[in-house]
Amino acid sequence: MSELYAGDGNVADQSLAAQAQEKAQQTAQQASRRAGDVLRTQAETRTNEASEQLHAVAHAMRRTGHQLRAGGRPTAGAVDGITERIEQLATYLGNADGDRLLHDVESFGRRRPWGMIGIGLGLGIAASRFLKASSSSRYGAAQQQRQLEFSSSRMPAAPHAPASAMPSAQQRPPVPARTI
Repeated sequence: MSELYAGDGNVADQSLAAQAQEKAQQTAQQASRRAGDVLRTQAETRTNEASEQLHAVAHAMRRTGHQLRAGGRPTAGAVDGITERIEQLATYLGNADGDRLLHDVESFGRRRPWGMIGIGLGLGIAASRFLKASSSSRYGAAQQQRQLEFSSSRMPAAPHAPASAMPSAQQRPPVPARTI
Protein backbone atom coordinates (compact mmCIF):
# COMPACT_ATOMS: atom_id res chain seq x y z
CA MET A 1 0.00 0.00 0.00
CA SER A 2 2.86 2.36 0.73
CA GLU A 3 4.20 1.76 -2.80
CA LEU A 4 0.85 2.82 -4.26
CA TYR A 5 0.85 6.00 -2.17
CA ALA A 6 4.41 6.82 -3.15
CA GLY A 7 3.52 6.40 -6.81
CA ASP A 8 0.54 8.75 -6.46
CA GLY A 9 2.80 11.32 -4.80
CA ASN A 10 5.22 11.30 -7.73
CA VAL A 11 2.39 11.92 -10.18
CA ALA A 12 1.13 14.78 -8.04
CA ASP A 13 4.67 16.20 -7.71
CA GLN A 14 5.19 15.97 -11.46
CA SER A 15 1.87 17.68 -12.09
CA LEU A 16 2.76 20.50 -9.70
CA ALA A 17 6.19 20.84 -11.29
CA ALA A 18 4.63 21.00 -14.77
CA GLN A 19 2.17 23.66 -13.61
CA ALA A 20 4.95 25.69 -12.03
CA GLN A 21 7.05 25.40 -15.18
CA GLU A 22 4.12 26.51 -17.34
CA LYS A 23 3.44 29.46 -15.04
CA ALA A 24 7.14 30.47 -15.16
CA GLN A 25 7.12 30.31 -18.97
CA GLN A 26 4.00 32.47 -19.14
CA THR A 27 5.52 34.99 -16.77
CA ALA A 28 8.75 35.07 -18.78
CA GLN A 29 6.82 35.59 -22.03
CA GLN A 30 4.83 38.43 -20.49
CA ALA A 31 8.01 40.07 -19.21
CA SER A 32 9.61 39.67 -22.64
CA ARG A 33 6.62 41.30 -24.32
CA ARG A 34 6.66 44.17 -21.83
CA ALA A 35 10.40 44.69 -22.33
CA GLY A 36 9.91 44.65 -26.09
CA ASP A 37 7.13 47.21 -25.81
CA VAL A 38 9.29 49.46 -23.64
CA LEU A 39 12.22 49.18 -26.05
CA ARG A 40 9.99 49.84 -29.04
CA THR A 41 8.51 52.92 -27.33
CA GLN A 42 11.98 54.19 -26.43
CA ALA A 43 13.21 53.66 -29.99
CA GLU A 44 10.25 55.55 -31.41
CA THR A 45 10.74 58.41 -28.94
CA ARG A 46 14.45 58.65 -29.73
CA THR A 47 13.90 58.54 -33.49
CA ASN A 48 11.28 61.29 -33.25
CA GLU A 49 13.71 63.43 -31.25
CA ALA A 50 16.46 62.74 -33.78
CA SER A 51 14.07 63.62 -36.59
CA GLU A 52 13.26 66.98 -35.02
CA GLN A 53 16.95 67.74 -34.46
CA LEU A 54 17.84 66.76 -38.03
CA HIS A 55 15.07 69.00 -39.38
CA ALA A 56 16.57 71.89 -37.40
CA VAL A 57 20.05 71.10 -38.78
CA ALA A 58 18.64 70.92 -42.32
CA HIS A 59 16.93 74.27 -41.85
CA ALA A 60 20.20 75.87 -40.69
CA MET A 61 22.09 74.31 -43.59
CA ARG A 62 19.48 75.52 -46.05
CA ARG A 63 19.99 79.09 -44.78
CA THR A 64 23.75 78.59 -45.12
CA GLY A 65 23.24 77.39 -48.69
CA HIS A 66 21.19 80.49 -49.52
CA GLN A 67 23.89 82.73 -48.03
CA LEU A 68 26.58 80.94 -50.01
CA ARG A 69 24.56 81.22 -53.19
CA ALA A 70 24.01 84.94 -52.56
CA GLY A 71 27.76 85.33 -52.07
CA GLY A 72 28.45 83.55 -55.35
CA ARG A 73 30.22 80.62 -53.73
CA PRO A 74 30.43 77.38 -55.74
CA THR A 75 29.98 75.23 -52.61
CA ALA A 76 26.29 76.19 -52.35
CA GLY A 77 25.30 73.23 -54.55
CA ALA A 78 27.15 70.75 -52.32
CA VAL A 79 25.51 72.22 -49.21
CA ASP A 80 22.09 71.92 -50.86
CA GLY A 81 22.75 68.26 -51.75
CA ILE A 82 23.78 67.43 -48.19
CA THR A 83 20.75 69.32 -46.89
CA GLU A 84 18.44 67.23 -49.08
CA ARG A 85 19.93 64.00 -47.70
CA ILE A 86 19.56 65.23 -44.12
CA GLU A 87 15.93 66.16 -44.75
CA GLN A 88 15.25 62.73 -46.28
CA LEU A 89 16.77 61.04 -43.23
CA ALA A 90 14.80 63.27 -40.86
CA THR A 91 11.55 62.48 -42.68
CA TYR A 92 12.31 58.75 -42.66
CA LEU A 93 13.05 58.79 -38.92
CA GLY A 94 9.91 60.79 -38.22
CA ASN A 95 7.67 58.38 -40.16
CA ALA A 96 9.27 55.05 -39.22
CA ASP A 97 8.16 52.98 -36.26
CA GLY A 98 10.41 50.70 -34.24
CA ASP A 99 9.55 47.55 -36.20
CA ARG A 100 10.23 49.22 -39.54
CA LEU A 101 13.58 50.57 -38.32
CA LEU A 102 14.63 47.15 -37.11
CA HIS A 103 13.55 45.52 -40.39
CA ASP A 104 15.42 48.12 -42.45
CA VAL A 105 18.62 47.75 -40.41
CA GLU A 106 18.43 43.96 -40.69
CA SER A 107 17.88 44.07 -44.45
CA PHE A 108 20.74 46.55 -44.90
CA GLY A 109 22.97 44.23 -42.88
CA ARG A 110 22.03 41.30 -45.07
CA ARG A 111 22.58 43.22 -48.30
CA ARG A 112 25.81 44.91 -47.22
CA PRO A 113 27.48 43.04 -44.36
CA TRP A 114 30.76 44.94 -44.82
CA GLY A 115 28.83 48.18 -44.54
CA MET A 116 27.47 47.09 -41.18
CA ILE A 117 30.94 46.05 -40.08
CA GLY A 118 32.26 49.46 -41.12
CA ILE A 119 29.47 51.27 -39.30
CA GLY A 120 30.08 49.18 -36.18
CA LEU A 121 33.81 49.85 -36.38
CA GLY A 122 33.22 53.58 -36.80
CA LEU A 123 30.82 53.71 -33.86
CA GLY A 124 33.25 51.70 -31.74
CA ILE A 125 36.14 54.03 -32.53
CA ALA A 126 33.99 57.10 -31.85
CA ALA A 127 32.83 55.63 -28.53
CA SER A 128 36.38 54.73 -27.51
CA ARG A 129 37.61 58.25 -28.34
CA PHE A 130 34.76 59.73 -26.33
CA LEU A 131 35.50 57.48 -23.36
CA LYS A 132 39.21 58.21 -23.58
CA ALA A 133 38.63 61.96 -23.67
CA SER A 134 36.21 61.89 -20.77
CA SER A 135 38.29 59.46 -18.74
CA SER A 136 41.39 61.69 -18.78
CA SER A 137 39.45 64.57 -17.24
CA ARG A 138 37.85 62.23 -14.69
CA TYR A 139 41.26 60.72 -13.92
CA GLY A 140 42.82 64.16 -13.45
CA ALA A 141 40.01 65.25 -11.14
CA ALA A 142 40.30 62.03 -9.13
CA GLN A 143 44.10 62.47 -8.84
CA GLN A 144 43.69 66.02 -7.56
CA GLN A 145 41.12 64.87 -5.04
CA ARG A 146 43.41 62.08 -3.82
CA GLN A 147 46.34 64.47 -3.50
CA LEU A 148 44.23 66.89 -1.48
CA GLU A 149 43.05 64.09 0.79
CA PHE A 150 46.59 62.74 1.18
CA SER A 151 48.13 66.14 1.93
CA SER A 152 45.41 67.04 4.42
CA SER A 153 45.78 63.71 6.24
CA ARG A 154 49.61 63.96 6.36
CA MET A 155 49.85 67.63 7.32
CA PRO A 156 50.47 68.07 11.06
CA ALA A 157 48.33 70.50 12.93
CA ALA A 158 49.85 73.96 12.90
CA PRO A 159 50.93 75.25 16.32
CA HIS A 160 49.13 78.33 17.46
CA ALA A 161 52.11 80.63 17.88
CA PRO A 162 51.95 84.38 17.81
CA ALA A 163 53.00 86.07 14.60
CA SER A 164 56.06 87.59 16.29
CA ALA A 165 57.37 84.09 17.06
CA MET A 166 57.27 83.07 13.40
CA PRO A 167 60.53 83.63 11.53
CA SER A 168 60.32 86.18 8.77
CA ALA A 169 61.89 85.81 5.37
CA GLN A 170 64.80 87.97 6.53
CA GLN A 171 65.58 85.69 9.48
CA ARG A 172 65.62 82.45 7.48
CA PRO A 173 69.02 81.21 6.38
CA PRO A 174 69.62 81.30 2.64
CA VAL A 175 69.23 78.08 0.70
CA PRO A 176 72.59 76.93 -0.70
CA ALA A 177 72.80 76.73 -4.48
CA ARG A 178 73.30 73.34 -6.06
CA THR A 179 76.46 72.67 -7.93
CA ILE A 180 76.47 70.24 -10.76
